[in-house]
Amino acid sequence: KPRTRKHGSPCFVTLTYSGEYTERAQDLEQTQKDWELYRRKIREIYGDLQYIMVRELQTKNNRQAWHFHILYFNMPWNNFQDFADAWGYSDNVDVERVKPGYQHTQRMAGYIAKYMGKSNDLSNTANKRLYTVSLNLLHPETYTDPLDVHVLLSEIQRSHKSNTSHW
Repeated sequence: KPRTRKHGSPCFVTLTYSGEYTERAQDLEQTQKDWELYRRKIREIYGDLQYIMVRELQTKNNRQAWHFHILYFNMPWNNFQDFADAWGYSDNVDVERVKPGYQHTQRMAGYIAKYMGKSNDLSNTANKRLYTVSLNLLHPETYTDPLDVHVLLSEIQRSHKSNTSHW
């Protein structure tokens, strides 16, 4: 039975391939299959997690190997070894808890945006989407009517003032 809960801590996970899997890591289609298998294994352990995943090409030392950056939003904190066991292509799976607070959240969002931008710059990945989000991730609402935008901004400003007034 999955060890999940409705609310958990956000965490940032990086999945890389060790040297013995370099050829596998250079095949974009194979890495997609590896991601799907990993995702299913994590789902068996934790249930439906909310995440954004971005695939990035490692160009250091001309290795040209793909790896994954995943920002989980509702991760129950259990055993970090679960990530390495589910991944299976490296013992070195980096897991970082996103500390509470705007500064840390902004930093993680910046990382994800940076990786998405880097992936878009690659000419050999034309028409390939190198990121994905979980189906259960909340999507932002889009406002186009200027009156709606004005009302929303007023609400945000009012909320911000009330949240900071006690400091």
